[in-house]
Amino acid sequence: MSVVRLCARNVFRSIRDTWVLAHCHSGILAPRFVVRAFAVLNNGTGQGGDEAAASAEDRVTTGATDGKWMKSQTINFGRGLNEQTVALNAKLLAVLNGKGNKVLRLDDLVRTTTAPFDGKTLDVALKLIKRSFHLSPRERLALGLRVLQRARGQNVWLDSMIILHFLELSQPSSKPSMICAITRVVVAHQQAFLRSFPRRPSVRTPNRHGSTTDALALDALLRYFLSHKLYDNAAEVWKNMREQAFTVIPSPDMSFSILSSGAWVCRTSRNADEVEWIVQKFAELDVTPDVRTLDLLTFTCIRARRFDTALELLRSTCRLGYSQHEKTLLYYICASREAETVNALGELIVPLGDVLLDSQRVGTTKRQKWFVFRAYFEALHACVSDEQLDQRYKEDAADFAERFMQTHQSENLLFSSFVVYLVSRAGRFNEAMHVAHDSQREGTSGELLAFAYDALLELSVKQDCLSVAIEFALGRAGDAAAAAFVTKIYISALGRLGRPDLCGEVFNAFARLQGMDPDSADARAMLVELGASATASGSEALVSPVSLCLSEDQNASNNQTDQNERVAAKNMSLDEDNPGSQLKVDHSET
Repeated sequence: MSVVRLCARNVFRSIRDTWVLAHCHSGILAPRFVVRAFAVLNNGTGQGGDEAAASAEDRVTTGATDGKWMKSQTINFGRGLNEQTVALNAKLLAVLNGKGNKVLRLDDLVRTTTAPFDGKTLDVALKLIKRSFHLSPRERLALGLRVLQRARGQNVWLDSMIILHFLELSQPSSKPSMICAITRVVVAHQQAFLRSFPRRPSVRTPNRHGSTTDALALDALLRYFLSHKLYDNAAEVWKNMREQAFTVIPSPDMSFSILSSGAWVCRTSRNADEVEWIVQKFAELDVTPDVRTLDLLTFTCIRARRFDTALELLRSTCRLGYSQHEKTLLYYICASREAETVNALGELIVPLGDVLLDSQRVGTTKRQKWFVFRAYFEALHACVSDEQLDQRYKEDAADFAERFMQTHQSENLLFSSFVVYLVSRAGRFNEAMHVAHDSQREGTSGELLAFAYDALLELSVKQDCLSVAIEFALGRAGDAAAAAFVTKIYISALGRLGRPDLCGEVFNAFARLQGMDPDSADARAMLVELGASATASGSEALVSPVSLCLSEDQNASNNQTDQNERVAAKNMSLDEDNPGSQLKVDHSET
Protein backbone atom coordinates (compact mmCIF):
# COMPACT_ATOMS: atom_id res chain seq x y z
CA MET A 1 0.00 0.00 0.00
CA SER A 2 1.38 3.41 -0.95
CA VAL A 3 2.31 6.01 1.62
CA VAL A 4 -0.30 8.41 0.25
CA ARG A 5 -3.06 5.83 0.68
CA LEU A 6 -1.96 4.98 4.20
CA CYS A 7 -1.94 8.65 5.17
CA ALA A 8 -5.39 9.16 3.67
CA ARG A 9 -6.74 6.18 5.59
CA ASN A 10 -5.28 7.43 8.86
CA VAL A 11 -6.75 10.89 8.30
CA PHE A 12 -10.15 9.37 7.62
CA ARG A 13 -10.02 7.23 10.75
CA SER A 14 -8.92 10.19 12.85
CA ILE A 15 -11.86 12.26 11.61
CA ARG A 16 -14.25 9.39 12.24
CA ASP A 17 -12.96 8.78 15.76
CA THR A 18 -13.17 12.48 16.61
CA TRP A 19 -16.79 12.52 15.38
CA VAL A 20 -17.77 9.50 17.47
CA LEU A 21 -16.11 10.89 20.60
CA ALA A 22 -17.73 14.27 20.07
CA HIS A 23 -21.15 12.64 19.90
CA CYS A 24 -20.35 10.58 22.97
CA HIS A 25 -19.34 13.72 24.83
CA SER A 26 -22.58 15.48 23.80
CA GLY A 27 -24.67 12.59 25.08
CA ILE A 28 -26.04 11.42 21.73
CA LEU A 29 -24.15 8.15 21.93
CA ALA A 30 -22.98 6.70 25.24
CA PRO A 31 -19.31 5.59 25.16
CA ARG A 32 -20.04 2.27 26.86
CA PHE A 33 -22.80 1.59 24.39
CA VAL A 34 -20.68 2.35 21.34
CA VAL A 35 -17.69 0.33 22.40
CA ARG A 36 -19.78 -2.66 23.44
CA ALA A 37 -21.47 -2.61 20.03
CA PHE A 38 -18.10 -2.61 18.25
CA ALA A 39 -16.86 -5.34 20.57
CA VAL A 40 -19.79 -7.53 19.58
CA LEU A 41 -19.10 -6.92 15.94
CA ASN A 42 -15.44 -7.77 16.38
CA ASN A 43 -15.60 -11.11 18.17
CA GLY A 44 -19.30 -11.98 18.21
CA THR A 45 -19.47 -12.18 21.99
CA GLY A 46 -18.90 -8.69 23.31
CA GLN A 47 -16.45 -9.92 25.93
CA GLY A 48 -14.29 -7.18 27.30
CA GLY A 49 -16.88 -4.57 26.36
CA ASP A 50 -17.16 -3.23 29.88
CA GLU A 51 -13.39 -2.69 30.17
CA ALA A 52 -13.26 -1.03 26.77
CA ALA A 53 -16.21 1.18 27.66
CA ALA A 54 -14.54 2.24 30.90
CA SER A 55 -11.40 3.08 28.95
CA ALA A 56 -13.47 5.08 26.48
CA GLU A 57 -15.09 7.06 29.28
CA ASP A 58 -11.66 7.89 30.65
CA ARG A 59 -10.54 9.13 27.25
CA VAL A 60 -13.63 11.28 26.81
CA THR A 61 -13.32 12.87 30.27
CA THR A 62 -9.58 13.45 29.94
CA GLY A 63 -9.78 14.76 26.40
CA ALA A 64 -7.56 12.02 24.95
CA THR A 65 -8.79 11.75 21.36
CA ASP A 66 -5.97 9.98 19.59
CA GLY A 67 -8.47 7.47 18.13
CA LYS A 68 -6.13 4.47 18.44
CA TRP A 69 -8.56 2.60 20.70
CA MET A 70 -11.15 2.40 17.89
CA LYS A 71 -8.93 1.54 14.95
CA SER A 72 -9.27 -2.18 15.59
CA GLN A 73 -13.07 -1.88 15.63
CA THR A 74 -13.49 -0.73 12.03
CA ILE A 75 -16.31 -2.55 10.22
CA ASN A 76 -15.40 -3.82 6.77
CA PHE A 77 -18.31 -3.00 4.44
CA GLY A 78 -16.57 -4.09 1.27
CA ARG A 79 -16.06 -0.54 0.03
CA GLY A 80 -12.32 -0.31 0.47
CA LEU A 81 -9.74 -0.37 -2.29
CA ASN A 82 -7.36 -2.94 -0.83
CA GLU A 83 -5.44 -4.28 -3.81
CA GLN A 84 -5.18 -7.81 -2.44
CA THR A 85 -8.93 -7.91 -1.75
CA VAL A 86 -9.74 -6.59 -5.21
CA ALA A 87 -7.51 -9.23 -6.79
CA LEU A 88 -9.04 -11.98 -4.66
CA ASN A 89 -12.57 -10.91 -5.57
CA ALA A 90 -11.71 -10.80 -9.26
CA LYS A 91 -10.27 -14.30 -9.07
CA LEU A 92 -13.35 -15.67 -7.29
CA LEU A 93 -15.74 -13.93 -9.70
CA ALA A 94 -13.88 -15.36 -12.67
CA VAL A 95 -14.31 -18.87 -11.31
CA LEU A 96 -17.96 -18.17 -10.50
CA ASN A 97 -18.60 -16.98 -14.06
CA GLY A 98 -16.76 -19.96 -15.54
CA LYS A 99 -13.83 -17.94 -16.85
CA GLY A 100 -11.17 -18.81 -14.33
CA ASN A 101 -9.62 -21.89 -12.79
CA LYS A 102 -12.49 -24.34 -12.45
CA VAL A 103 -10.52 -26.55 -10.08
CA LEU A 104 -9.78 -23.75 -7.62
CA ARG A 105 -9.67 -25.23 -4.12
CA LEU A 106 -11.43 -22.79 -1.90
CA ASP A 107 -10.33 -24.55 1.26
CA ASP A 108 -6.66 -24.03 0.35
CA LEU A 109 -7.36 -20.47 -0.71
CA VAL A 110 -9.08 -19.61 2.55
CA ARG A 111 -6.25 -21.14 4.53
CA THR A 112 -3.35 -19.60 2.60
CA THR A 113 -4.50 -16.19 1.38
CA THR A 114 -3.43 -13.11 3.30
CA ALA A 115 -5.87 -10.79 1.54
CA PRO A 116 -8.48 -9.30 3.86
CA PHE A 117 -12.09 -10.30 3.19
CA ASP A 118 -14.91 -7.88 2.53
CA GLY A 119 -18.65 -8.35 2.00
CA LYS A 120 -18.23 -9.18 -1.67
CA THR A 121 -15.58 -11.78 -0.90
CA LEU A 122 -17.85 -13.52 1.58
CA ASP A 123 -20.85 -13.52 -0.77
CA VAL A 124 -18.96 -14.85 -3.80
CA ALA A 125 -17.10 -17.46 -1.76
CA LEU A 126 -20.35 -18.86 -0.36
CA LYS A 127 -21.83 -19.00 -3.86
CA LEU A 128 -18.82 -20.95 -5.07
CA ILE A 129 -19.06 -23.33 -2.13
CA LYS A 130 -22.66 -24.11 -3.01
CA ARG A 131 -21.45 -25.10 -6.50
CA SER A 132 -18.59 -27.25 -5.23
CA PHE A 133 -20.35 -30.51 -5.97
CA HIS A 134 -17.11 -32.48 -5.77
CA LEU A 135 -17.41 -31.98 -2.00
CA SER A 136 -19.91 -33.77 0.17
CA PRO A 137 -22.75 -31.72 1.74
CA ARG A 138 -21.04 -31.92 5.11
CA GLU A 139 -17.72 -30.74 3.63
CA ARG A 140 -19.39 -27.82 1.85
CA LEU A 141 -21.08 -26.79 5.08
CA ALA A 142 -17.82 -27.01 7.04
CA LEU A 143 -16.00 -24.95 4.41
CA GLY A 144 -18.73 -22.32 4.49
CA LEU A 145 -18.40 -22.06 8.26
CA ARG A 146 -14.63 -21.55 7.94
CA VAL A 147 -15.17 -18.76 5.44
CA LEU A 148 -17.73 -17.13 7.74
CA GLN A 149 -15.37 -17.42 10.68
CA ARG A 150 -12.59 -15.79 8.67
CA ALA A 151 -14.92 -12.95 7.64
CA ARG A 152 -16.07 -12.34 11.20
CA GLY A 153 -12.50 -12.19 12.35
CA GLN A 154 -11.95 -9.36 9.87
CA ASN A 155 -15.13 -7.48 10.85
CA VAL A 156 -16.90 -8.07 7.54
CA TRP A 157 -20.47 -6.81 7.49
CA LEU A 158 -22.83 -9.80 7.72
CA ASP A 159 -25.80 -9.30 5.45
CA SER A 160 -29.01 -11.32 5.60
CA MET A 161 -28.05 -13.00 2.33
CA ILE A 162 -25.58 -15.05 4.34
CA ILE A 163 -28.52 -16.73 6.07
CA LEU A 164 -29.98 -17.71 2.71
CA HIS A 165 -26.65 -19.19 1.63
CA PHE A 166 -26.37 -21.34 4.74
CA LEU A 167 -30.00 -22.42 4.53
CA GLU A 168 -29.21 -23.86 1.13
CA LEU A 169 -25.95 -25.40 2.33
CA SER A 170 -27.66 -27.05 5.30
CA GLN A 171 -30.59 -28.56 3.40
CA PRO A 172 -29.00 -31.92 2.49
CA SER A 173 -27.61 -32.53 5.97
CA SER A 174 -30.48 -30.91 7.91
CA LYS A 175 -28.72 -28.91 10.63
CA PRO A 176 -31.38 -26.82 12.39
CA SER A 177 -29.13 -26.10 15.36
CA MET A 178 -26.45 -24.70 13.07
CA ILE A 179 -28.98 -22.46 11.31
CA CYS A 180 -30.15 -21.20 14.70
CA ALA A 181 -26.59 -20.34 15.70
CA ILE A 182 -25.77 -18.56 12.43
CA THR A 183 -29.02 -16.62 12.57
CA ARG A 184 -28.25 -15.41 16.08
CA VAL A 185 -24.75 -14.35 15.02
CA VAL A 186 -25.97 -12.40 12.00
CA VAL A 187 -28.86 -10.75 13.84
CA ALA A 188 -26.69 -9.82 16.83
CA HIS A 189 -24.04 -8.47 14.46
CA GLN A 190 -26.53 -6.26 12.63
CA GLN A 191 -28.39 -5.06 15.71
CA ALA A 192 -25.22 -4.17 17.56
CA PHE A 193 -24.10 -1.94 14.72
CA LEU A 194 -27.54 -0.43 14.07
CA ARG A 195 -27.84 0.62 17.68
CA SER A 196 -24.84 2.88 17.14
CA PHE A 197 -25.29 3.77 13.48
CA PRO A 198 -28.99 3.75 12.48
CA ARG A 199 -28.14 4.21 8.80
CA ARG A 200 -27.54 0.68 7.70
CA PRO A 201 -24.75 0.07 5.17
CA SER A 202 -26.36 -2.93 3.49
CA VAL A 203 -28.25 -2.66 0.22
CA ARG A 204 -31.91 -1.76 0.75
CA THR A 205 -33.13 -1.52 -2.83
CA PRO A 206 -35.50 -4.31 -3.92
CA ASN A 207 -34.01 -7.13 -5.92
CA ARG A 208 -35.46 -8.75 -9.00
CA HIS A 209 -38.06 -10.49 -6.85
CA GLY A 210 -39.30 -7.12 -5.57
CA SER A 211 -38.10 -7.78 -2.02
CA THR A 212 -35.04 -7.04 0.05
CA THR A 213 -32.69 -9.70 1.28
CA ASP A 214 -34.01 -9.08 4.79
CA ALA A 215 -37.52 -10.02 3.69
CA LEU A 216 -36.30 -13.06 1.77
CA ALA A 217 -34.23 -14.23 4.73
CA LEU A 218 -37.07 -13.75 7.22
CA ASP A 219 -39.53 -15.64 5.04
CA ALA A 220 -37.09 -18.51 4.50
CA LEU A 221 -36.18 -18.71 8.19
CA LEU A 222 -39.80 -18.72 9.37
CA ARG A 223 -40.69 -21.48 6.95
CA TYR A 224 -37.62 -23.46 7.95
CA PHE A 225 -38.14 -23.19 11.71
CA LEU A 226 -41.89 -23.81 11.55
CA SER A 227 -41.43 -26.87 9.34
CA HIS A 228 -38.92 -28.27 11.88
CA LYS A 229 -41.25 -27.33 14.77
CA LEU A 230 -38.64 -25.00 16.24
CA TYR A 231 -41.28 -22.59 17.46
CA ASP A 232 -39.10 -20.74 19.95
CA ASN A 233 -36.53 -20.01 17.25
CA ALA A 234 -39.26 -18.87 14.86
CA ALA A 235 -40.58 -16.48 17.52
CA GLU A 236 -37.08 -15.15 18.15
CA VAL A 237 -36.42 -14.52 14.47
CA TRP A 238 -39.82 -12.89 14.03
CA LYS A 239 -39.18 -10.54 16.92
CA ASN A 240 -35.72 -9.52 15.75
CA MET A 241 -36.21 -9.26 11.98
CA ARG A 242 -39.81 -8.29 11.25
CA GLU A 243 -39.20 -4.54 11.40
CA GLN A 244 -36.17 -4.49 9.10
CA ALA A 245 -37.88 -6.88 6.66
CA PHE A 246 -40.56 -4.25 5.98
CA THR A 247 -38.24 -1.22 5.84
CA VAL A 248 -38.56 -1.50 2.07
CA ILE A 249 -42.01 -2.82 1.17
CA PRO A 250 -41.66 -6.38 -0.16
CA SER A 251 -43.69 -7.72 -3.04
CA PRO A 252 -47.35 -8.60 -2.28
CA ASP A 253 -46.63 -12.32 -2.44
CA MET A 254 -43.63 -12.00 -0.14
CA SER A 255 -45.58 -9.81 2.29
CA PHE A 256 -48.41 -12.33 2.36
CA SER A 257 -46.00 -15.19 3.00
CA ILE A 258 -44.18 -13.41 5.84
CA LEU A 259 -47.35 -12.22 7.57
CA SER A 260 -48.99 -15.64 7.24
CA SER A 261 -45.95 -17.24 8.84
CA GLY A 262 -46.13 -14.56 11.51
CA ALA A 263 -49.68 -15.69 12.27
CA TRP A 264 -48.35 -19.19 12.86
CA VAL A 265 -45.71 -17.74 15.18
CA CYS A 266 -48.44 -15.98 17.17
CA ARG A 267 -50.41 -19.20 17.37
CA THR A 268 -47.52 -21.42 18.46
CA SER A 269 -46.01 -18.91 20.89
CA ARG A 270 -49.41 -17.77 22.21
CA ASN A 271 -48.36 -14.19 21.63
CA ALA A 272 -51.41 -12.01 21.07
CA ASP A 273 -49.36 -8.81 21.19
CA GLU A 274 -48.23 -9.33 17.59
CA VAL A 275 -51.74 -9.91 16.22
CA GLU A 276 -52.62 -6.24 15.92
CA TRP A 277 -49.27 -5.50 14.23
CA ILE A 278 -49.92 -8.22 11.63
CA VAL A 279 -53.48 -7.03 11.00
CA GLN A 280 -52.24 -3.46 10.61
CA LYS A 281 -49.55 -4.55 8.15
CA PHE A 282 -52.11 -6.41 6.04
CA ALA A 283 -54.13 -3.19 5.84
CA GLU A 284 -51.13 -0.93 5.15
CA LEU A 285 -49.81 -3.13 2.35
CA ASP A 286 -53.31 -3.75 0.93
CA VAL A 287 -52.74 -7.50 1.11
CA THR A 288 -55.71 -9.79 1.73
CA PRO A 289 -55.12 -12.54 4.31
CA ASP A 290 -56.41 -16.03 3.67
CA VAL A 291 -58.92 -17.82 5.86
CA ARG A 292 -56.28 -19.90 7.65
CA THR A 293 -54.32 -16.80 8.67
CA LEU A 294 -57.44 -15.10 10.02
CA ASP A 295 -58.39 -18.26 11.87
CA LEU A 296 -54.95 -18.49 13.49
CA LEU A 297 -55.05 -14.85 14.58
CA THR A 298 -58.59 -15.23 15.92
CA PHE A 299 -57.71 -18.35 17.87
CA THR A 300 -54.69 -16.61 19.39
CA CYS A 301 -56.81 -13.65 20.54
CA ILE A 302 -59.46 -15.91 22.06
CA ARG A 303 -56.84 -17.82 24.00
CA ALA A 304 -55.45 -14.51 25.31
CA ARG A 305 -59.01 -13.39 26.22
CA ARG A 306 -58.85 -10.47 23.80
CA PHE A 307 -62.41 -10.92 22.67
CA ASP A 308 -62.81 -7.50 21.03
CA THR A 309 -60.01 -8.21 18.57
CA ALA A 310 -61.22 -11.78 18.05
CA LEU A 311 -64.75 -10.60 17.27
CA GLU A 312 -63.44 -8.04 14.79
CA LEU A 313 -61.40 -10.77 13.08
CA LEU A 314 -64.52 -12.94 12.86
CA ARG A 315 -66.31 -10.02 11.22
CA SER A 316 -63.42 -9.65 8.76
CA THR A 317 -63.69 -13.34 7.92
CA CYS A 318 -67.39 -12.79 7.26
CA ARG A 319 -66.83 -9.70 5.08
CA LEU A 320 -64.27 -11.54 2.95
CA GLY A 321 -66.75 -14.34 2.30
CA TYR A 322 -64.70 -17.03 4.02
CA SER A 323 -66.09 -20.01 5.88
CA GLN A 324 -66.22 -19.72 9.68
CA HIS A 325 -64.45 -22.71 11.21
CA GLU A 326 -66.53 -24.50 13.82
CA LYS A 327 -63.69 -25.03 16.29
CA THR A 328 -62.86 -21.34 16.43
CA LEU A 329 -66.52 -20.42 16.91
CA LEU A 330 -67.04 -23.01 19.63
CA TYR A 331 -63.87 -21.91 21.38
CA TYR A 332 -65.08 -18.31 21.31
CA ILE A 333 -68.45 -19.31 22.76
CA CYS A 334 -66.91 -21.37 25.53
CA ALA A 335 -64.25 -18.79 26.43
CA SER A 336 -66.63 -15.83 26.41
CA ARG A 337 -68.90 -17.64 28.87
CA GLU A 338 -66.15 -17.15 31.44
CA ALA A 339 -66.51 -13.36 31.36
CA GLU A 340 -67.10 -12.01 34.85
CA THR A 341 -69.32 -8.97 34.30
CA VAL A 342 -72.83 -8.83 32.89
CA ASN A 343 -72.11 -6.09 30.37
CA ALA A 344 -68.95 -7.80 29.13
CA LEU A 345 -70.83 -11.06 28.59
CA GLY A 346 -73.56 -9.31 26.64
CA GLU A 347 -71.01 -7.49 24.50
CA LEU A 348 -69.24 -10.76 23.68
CA ILE A 349 -71.94 -13.41 23.30
CA VAL A 350 -74.80 -11.50 21.69
CA PRO A 351 -72.90 -9.78 18.81
CA LEU A 352 -71.63 -13.16 17.63
CA GLY A 353 -75.16 -13.93 16.42
CA ASP A 354 -74.95 -11.36 13.63
CA VAL A 355 -71.63 -12.85 12.52
CA LEU A 356 -73.16 -16.32 12.36
CA LEU A 357 -76.17 -15.17 10.35
CA ASP A 358 -74.20 -12.92 7.99
CA SER A 359 -71.52 -15.49 7.18
CA GLN A 360 -71.88 -17.24 3.85
CA ARG A 361 -70.90 -20.52 5.44
CA VAL A 362 -70.69 -21.65 9.06
CA GLY A 363 -68.74 -24.82 9.77
CA THR A 364 -67.04 -27.19 7.38
CA THR A 365 -70.14 -29.38 6.99
CA LYS A 366 -73.89 -29.04 7.41
CA ARG A 367 -73.67 -31.16 10.50
CA GLN A 368 -71.09 -28.84 12.09
CA LYS A 369 -73.17 -25.82 11.13
CA TRP A 370 -76.12 -27.01 13.19
CA PHE A 371 -73.78 -27.97 15.96
CA VAL A 372 -72.46 -24.39 16.17
CA PHE A 373 -75.93 -22.88 16.13
CA ARG A 374 -77.10 -25.24 18.83
CA ALA A 375 -74.11 -24.42 21.01
CA TYR A 376 -74.74 -20.71 20.52
CA PHE A 377 -78.42 -21.03 21.41
CA GLU A 378 -77.50 -22.98 24.52
CA ALA A 379 -75.06 -20.23 25.51
CA LEU A 380 -77.78 -17.60 25.11
CA HIS A 381 -80.24 -19.74 27.07
CA ALA A 382 -77.77 -20.20 29.91
CA CYS A 383 -76.96 -16.48 30.06
CA VAL A 384 -80.61 -15.44 30.05
CA SER A 385 -81.74 -18.08 32.55
CA ASP A 386 -78.94 -17.11 34.93
CA GLU A 387 -79.84 -13.43 34.62
CA GLN A 388 -76.38 -12.71 33.20
CA LEU A 389 -77.72 -10.34 30.53
CA ASP A 390 -79.25 -6.90 30.84
CA GLN A 391 -82.63 -6.26 29.27
CA ARG A 392 -81.09 -4.56 26.23
CA TYR A 393 -79.03 -7.67 25.51
CA LYS A 394 -82.11 -9.86 25.98
CA GLU A 395 -83.77 -7.76 23.29
CA ASP A 396 -80.78 -8.28 21.00
CA ALA A 397 -80.86 -12.03 21.66
CA ALA A 398 -84.56 -12.09 20.76
CA ASP A 399 -83.81 -10.20 17.53
CA PHE A 400 -81.23 -12.82 16.63
CA ALA A 401 -83.68 -15.64 17.39
CA GLU A 402 -86.41 -14.17 15.18
CA ARG A 403 -83.95 -13.49 12.40
CA PHE A 404 -82.68 -17.06 12.66
CA MET A 405 -86.20 -18.43 12.15
CA GLN A 406 -86.71 -16.16 9.14
CA THR A 407 -83.45 -17.05 7.40
CA HIS A 408 -83.22 -20.76 8.16
CA GLN A 409 -86.87 -21.84 8.30
CA SER A 410 -85.92 -24.54 10.77
CA GLU A 411 -88.59 -27.13 11.58
CA ASN A 412 -86.53 -28.59 14.37
CA LEU A 413 -88.34 -28.34 17.70
CA LEU A 414 -85.10 -27.77 19.60
CA PHE A 415 -84.38 -24.52 17.76
CA SER A 416 -88.04 -23.52 17.91
CA SER A 417 -87.94 -24.01 21.67
CA PHE A 418 -84.88 -21.80 21.99
CA VAL A 419 -86.52 -19.09 19.90
CA VAL A 420 -89.76 -19.21 21.93
CA TYR A 421 -87.75 -19.00 25.14
CA LEU A 422 -85.57 -16.04 24.08
CA VAL A 423 -88.49 -14.10 22.59
CA SER A 424 -90.56 -14.72 25.73
CA ARG A 425 -87.76 -13.51 28.00
CA ALA A 426 -87.68 -10.31 25.95
CA GLY A 427 -91.38 -9.76 26.74
CA ARG A 428 -92.70 -10.34 23.21
CA PHE A 429 -95.73 -12.53 23.82
CA ASN A 430 -97.33 -12.26 20.36
CA GLU A 431 -94.07 -13.09 18.57
CA ALA A 432 -93.48 -16.04 20.91
CA MET A 433 -96.97 -17.39 20.27
CA HIS A 434 -96.45 -17.01 16.52
CA VAL A 435 -93.28 -19.12 16.61
CA ALA A 436 -94.96 -21.64 18.91
CA HIS A 437 -97.94 -22.02 16.55
CA ASP A 438 -95.60 -22.49 13.56
CA SER A 439 -93.77 -25.24 15.42
CA GLN A 440 -97.04 -27.12 16.02
CA ARG A 441 -98.51 -26.88 12.54
CA GLU A 442 -100.01 -29.93 10.94
CA GLY A 443 -97.54 -32.69 10.20
CA THR A 444 -95.13 -31.77 13.00
CA SER A 445 -94.61 -34.42 15.66
CA GLY A 446 -93.38 -33.83 19.18
CA GLU A 447 -93.55 -30.93 21.58
CA LEU A 448 -91.53 -27.88 22.43
CA LEU A 449 -89.02 -28.30 25.19
CA ALA A 450 -90.19 -27.70 28.74
CA PHE A 451 -88.17 -24.50 29.24
CA ALA A 452 -90.01 -22.92 26.25
CA TYR A 453 -93.43 -23.71 27.74
CA ASP A 454 -92.21 -22.47 31.10
CA ALA A 455 -91.10 -19.10 29.70
CA LEU A 456 -94.28 -18.78 27.65
CA LEU A 457 -96.48 -19.42 30.66
CA GLU A 458 -94.58 -16.99 32.88
CA LEU A 459 -94.94 -14.24 30.28
CA SER A 460 -98.64 -15.00 29.81
CA VAL A 461 -99.22 -14.59 33.55
CA LYS A 462 -97.38 -11.26 33.59
CA GLN A 463 -99.37 -9.96 30.62
CA ASP A 464 -102.68 -11.53 31.73
CA CYS A 465 -102.85 -13.85 28.73
CA LEU A 466 -102.97 -17.20 30.50
CA SER A 467 -106.05 -18.34 28.62
CA VAL A 468 -104.25 -17.94 25.31
CA ALA A 469 -101.32 -20.03 26.51
CA ILE A 470 -103.66 -22.71 27.84
CA GLU A 471 -105.65 -22.84 24.62
CA PHE A 472 -102.48 -23.24 22.58
CA ALA A 473 -100.96 -25.95 24.76
CA LEU A 474 -104.06 -28.02 25.53
CA GLY A 475 -106.30 -27.27 22.57
CA ARG A 476 -105.20 -30.13 20.34
CA ALA A 477 -107.62 -33.00 20.62
CA GLY A 478 -106.49 -36.61 20.49
CA ASP A 479 -103.06 -36.07 22.07
CA ALA A 480 -103.66 -36.83 25.73
CA ALA A 481 -100.03 -37.60 26.53
CA ALA A 482 -98.83 -34.25 25.17
CA ALA A 483 -101.59 -32.45 27.04
CA ALA A 484 -100.58 -34.14 30.29
CA PHE A 485 -96.95 -33.24 29.63
CA VAL A 486 -97.74 -29.55 29.17
CA THR A 487 -100.19 -29.49 32.07
CA LYS A 488 -97.55 -30.75 34.47
CA ILE A 489 -95.12 -28.08 33.25
CA TYR A 490 -97.71 -25.33 33.64
CA ILE A 491 -98.71 -26.39 37.13
CA SER A 492 -95.07 -26.65 38.23
CA ALA A 493 -94.30 -23.20 36.80
CA LEU A 494 -97.32 -21.62 38.47
CA GLY A 495 -96.24 -23.12 41.77
CA ARG A 496 -92.82 -21.49 41.45
CA LEU A 497 -94.49 -18.19 40.62
CA GLY A 498 -96.62 -18.39 43.76
CA ARG A 499 -99.91 -18.58 41.85
CA PRO A 500 -101.65 -21.70 43.14
CA ASP A 501 -104.97 -20.05 42.28
CA LEU A 502 -104.19 -20.47 38.61
CA CYS A 503 -103.17 -24.10 38.92
CA GLY A 504 -106.80 -25.09 39.20
CA GLU A 505 -107.64 -23.24 35.99
CA VAL A 506 -104.98 -25.19 34.12
CA PHE A 507 -106.08 -28.52 35.58
CA ASN A 508 -109.74 -27.84 34.80
CA ALA A 509 -108.84 -27.12 31.19
CA PHE A 510 -106.98 -30.42 30.99
CA ALA A 511 -109.89 -32.35 32.52
CA ARG A 512 -112.41 -30.79 30.15
CA LEU A 513 -110.17 -31.74 27.23
CA GLN A 514 -110.32 -35.37 28.38
CA GLY A 515 -114.08 -35.20 28.94
CA MET A 516 -113.81 -35.82 32.67
CA ASP A 517 -114.96 -34.13 35.84
CA PRO A 518 -112.06 -32.02 37.22
CA ASP A 519 -113.06 -32.95 40.78
CA SER A 520 -112.99 -36.69 40.18
CA ALA A 521 -110.19 -38.96 41.30
CA ASP A 522 -110.08 -40.46 37.81
CA ALA A 523 -108.99 -37.12 36.34
CA ARG A 524 -106.12 -36.79 38.79
CA ALA A 525 -105.09 -40.42 38.23
CA MET A 526 -105.14 -39.95 34.46
CA LEU A 527 -102.91 -36.86 34.76
CA VAL A 528 -100.34 -38.80 36.77
CA GLU A 529 -100.55 -41.83 34.49
CA LEU A 530 -100.26 -39.84 31.28
CA GLY A 531 -97.41 -37.80 32.71
CA ALA A 532 -95.50 -40.97 33.61
CA SER A 533 -96.25 -42.42 30.18
CA ALA A 534 -94.92 -39.29 28.50
CA THR A 535 -91.67 -39.56 30.46
CA ALA A 536 -91.27 -43.25 29.66
CA SER A 537 -92.02 -42.82 25.96
CA GLY A 538 -89.47 -40.06 25.56
CA SER A 539 -91.93 -37.21 25.06
CA GLU A 540 -90.33 -35.54 28.04
CA ALA A 541 -86.78 -36.27 26.94
CA LEU A 542 -86.30 -32.73 25.72
CA VAL A 543 -87.34 -30.88 28.84
CA SER A 544 -84.06 -28.98 29.26
CA PRO A 545 -81.27 -28.10 26.77
CA VAL A 546 -78.29 -30.39 26.71
CA SER A 547 -74.93 -28.74 27.25
CA LEU A 548 -72.75 -29.72 24.31
CA CYS A 549 -69.57 -27.74 24.21
CA LEU A 550 -70.13 -25.78 27.40
CA SER A 551 -69.81 -26.90 30.98
CA GLU A 552 -72.94 -28.02 32.82
CA ASP A 553 -75.13 -25.13 33.88
CA GLN A 554 -74.56 -24.71 37.62
CA ASN A 555 -77.94 -23.05 38.09
CA ALA A 556 -79.98 -25.80 36.38
CA SER A 557 -83.05 -27.14 38.12
CA ASN A 558 -82.25 -29.60 40.89
CA ASN A 559 -85.43 -31.66 40.65
CA GLN A 560 -85.17 -35.29 39.64
CA THR A 561 -87.32 -34.88 36.53
CA ASP A 562 -84.87 -32.49 34.91
CA GLN A 563 -81.99 -34.83 35.77
CA ASN A 564 -83.71 -37.78 34.08
CA GLU A 565 -84.49 -35.64 31.06
CA ARG A 566 -80.84 -34.60 30.69
CA VAL A 567 -79.69 -38.24 30.75
CA ALA A 568 -82.31 -39.21 28.20
CA ALA A 569 -81.30 -36.39 25.87
CA LYS A 570 -77.64 -37.46 25.98
CA ASN A 571 -78.66 -40.91 24.72
CA MET A 572 -80.32 -39.57 21.61
CA SER A 573 -78.88 -40.75 18.29
CA LEU A 574 -77.41 -38.36 15.76
CA ASP A 575 -79.12 -37.87 12.43
CA GLU A 576 -77.98 -35.66 9.56
CA ASP A 577 -81.47 -34.26 9.08
CA ASN A 578 -81.97 -33.71 12.82
CA PRO A 579 -79.61 -30.87 13.77
CA GLY A 580 -81.05 -30.76 17.27
CA SER A 581 -79.84 -34.23 18.16
CA GLN A 582 -76.86 -34.87 20.45
CA LEU A 583 -73.49 -34.11 18.84
CA LYS A 584 -70.07 -35.11 20.06
CA VAL A 585 -66.88 -33.25 19.20
CA ASP A 586 -63.27 -33.70 20.19
CA HIS A 587 -62.13 -30.42 21.76
CA SER A 588 -58.58 -31.55 22.41
CA GLU A 589 -57.19 -28.91 20.06
CA THR A 590 -59.17 -26.11 21.68
